[in-house]
Amino acid sequence: EPHLCGSVFHRLLRACLSETYHPTQADIEAVACKIWQDGFSSMAGCPWHDLVPGSDDHCRMIGAARMALGV
Repeated sequence: EPHLCGSVFHRLLRACLSETYHPTQADIEAVACKIWQDGFSSMAGCPWHDLVPGSDDHCRMIGAARMALGV
């Protein structure tokens, strides 16, 4: 399961927004996981690794991660 601690998460965001770094799919998944864990996991009662790829929640988190990373 991808997981980012705060400092790595913020460093990745800065790199994507202020440099020419293009995030990998793994980066996008890790940021989506962080967003899910920080904002939705406890309400949904479901950890990130239990979300079905392609499900509405999974797609929304991938979309949010892509927007956060500027891609």
